[in-house]
Amino acid sequence: MKTLKLSACVIAIFAAMNANAVELNGKNLTQQDAWAIAEGAPVSIAPEAMNRVQKSYDLVLDAAKNGREIYGLTVGVGLNKDHKVLSANGELSDEVKAASRRFNYSTLRSHSVAAGPILDPKLVRLAMAIRLNTLLNGGSGVQPRVAELYAEFLNKGVTPVIPTKGSLGDADITLASHVGSAMIGEWKVLVDGKEVPAAEALKAKNIKPLIPEGKDALFESADYSYYVLSTAPAYYKELTVNEKGSYSFGKTTATKKTVEGAAIEKFKTSSNYGDYQLNLNFDKVADSDKISKNTKVLAAVITTTDGTQYGLRHVENIWKGTEFAWGTGFTTQSHGCPISGEHYASMMGKTIDAVTYYTENGVVKYDIDDTYVPYKFDTSAFKVENADVTSGSAKVTVPTLPKAYDAEYAVEGLTNVSVENGTLKYNATGVKPGQYTLNVTDKSSKYVPFSTSFTLTTDNVVAVYNNNVKAPALVAAKDVQADDFANFVKNIQKVSVNGKEYAASGKGSVKLINEDGTLVTTADALKAEGTYNIVVTATGYNKTLEFTYTNKSDTTATKPSDATTATKPAATTTATKPAVKPVKKVTVKKQTAKVKAGKKKLTVTWKKDKNVSGYQIKIATKKNFKGAKTYTVKSYKTYKKVIKKLKANKKYFVKVRAYKTVGKSKVYGAYSAVRSCKVK
Repeated sequence: MKTLKLSACVIAIFAAMNANAVELNGKNLTQQDAWAIAEGAPVSIAPEAMNRVQKSYDLVLDAAKNGREIYGLTVGVGLNKDHKVLSANGELSDEVKAASRRFNYSTLRSHSVAAGPILDPKLVRLAMAIRLNTLLNGGSGVQPRVAELYAEFLNKGVTPVIPTKGSLGDADITLASHVGSAMIGEWKVLVDGKEVPAAEALKAKNIKPLIPEGKDALFESADYSYYVLSTAPAYYKELTVNEKGSYSFGKTTATKKTVEGAAIEKFKTSSNYGDYQLNLNFDKVADSDKISKNTKVLAAVITTTDGTQYGLRHVENIWKGTEFAWGTGFTTQSHGCPISGEHYASMMGKTIDAVTYYTENGVVKYDIDDTYVPYKFDTSAFKVENADVTSGSAKVTVPTLPKAYDAEYAVEGLTNVSVENGTLKYNATGVKPGQYTLNVTDKSSKYVPFSTSFTLTTDNVVAVYNNNVKAPALVAAKDVQADDFANFVKNIQKVSVNGKEYAASGKGSVKLINEDGTLVTTADALKAEGTYNIVVTATGYNKTLEFTYTNKSDTTATKPSDATTATKPAATTTATKPAVKPVKKVTVKKQTAKVKAGKKKLTVTWKKDKNVSGYQIKIATKKNFKGAKTYTVKSYKTYKKVIKKLKANKKYFVKVRAYKTVGKSKVYGAYSAVRSCKVK
């Protein structure tokens, strides 16, 4: 193997390649620069960085020449790390160099076995930019030609094709090997978005292929590199090698300090990630000592006032650098992943006073305000039954409380709250329907608070549809007070439009009804011309509100609804043509229906009506049809529908109505009487 000396001319060419190039020196690559290269920006190499690459290459060759065992050079890799590949015997002969090259070629070829869809070319360029910057640290031991090729590939728009499916363990080995295979001209690359053989692209771009030797193949496969440190790192272990070649590691050595100013941003006794969650804030800490999501955190330890230390795990306990969560045996999994709580159970009843971070900059202990970790116990049995809002009471199941637990009960929005003998009592005067939460706290704060939600309900109908095509809206029903109507609108849970449900709040919600009750007619679900069967469900209101809204731009007269209350729609529904044309009355008769139970299915039959366009079947497990499913039959000739995949031994309620298509609109008749039966 011949030692290659990089000429000042070559270095100058790279440095002057482009005035706007991102100069890399192995230490200065930022995220912004890395993404700029990924997007197509050229690169240049700082001369001092290339000198480091040359020196590390010379160091490796000298060590091999002097008989040292060099991983991937004089001995094999992986399971063959103890097997000699070649022996220099004090001389880098042609035979030794040929053997090294054969080993490098075979290593690249054997590892280039990734599969699946190819990686986005921008991500490949991003990875190559990071890889090149790593190489320029001078710790890889590869020949300088490898660095030159990385720069040439990036600057001349030659991007190796890399399949996305790698291997277990160091999964990047198979992926990154394809870069090396492209550099030796034996793989595929992308040029101007077109996939071509690497050999063809190298020739067209006047790029001389790599002749790999020494540790070149290993750099293309994984980070098997080292370099001589100029200063001691802030966090390290010493490796000692004796005369026989055996080695041992010493204890961890690190710079240590204690920092004031870290604050508790949040401490929770329930979390999606465990039984407890602790978030820290470093705004008042000096910039040099701050922890952020960009800090390389090697480990973190929570310390309690009795001196006990609790080490935290990455992924399970540490995320974003400043946020911790842990289980104590009650929360057993998070997002499908198991949580180990036995290590932290003894933290309950203790007081946290410090958090220690182990980072690449050393070990830093942050003193924080003393934070008590209250005891947890099993509260899974805690439940409050839904009740009528006017009753003033609800059945409650309280979990077994510790003997020392001094319980205090409260429900926001309710007064005179008490829990005795399995009953929650409250003053019902002025209470509105809706969802409430019963909170239980320990007066001594020794134990965690816990809570459960329940619903206070009513059968009253407080809202109706105003039948106004020009200004469609929900309005207060007769004799209903404005605050009761406003409470109904506030508690709207979902709105169904022609059988499709839209959540009224939360993630993915769609606003179809404004706070004042007006319909959002510009919403995608309502903006097209046509007739819409709308069902409004509100939390705390047992009866749904059903009505038909017609969106027709040239309509000047109002169109009656087939139902303006939640209970009984009219026996027939009529529609009128616009006032400018002769009025044509369309009548759809009320349907009759029968149901027959089968094995996990129901057969629904009705009276065939040649004067209609089709039928609509509604089925639910509740008599008020809350959560019902709707099926549409688009032929008047059909008089039967088999509904499958139902739950065995479950009672179902069914009703049927017919509809008539008039232009782009539909006119619905009244529903049949409700039928029910139990599925086998």
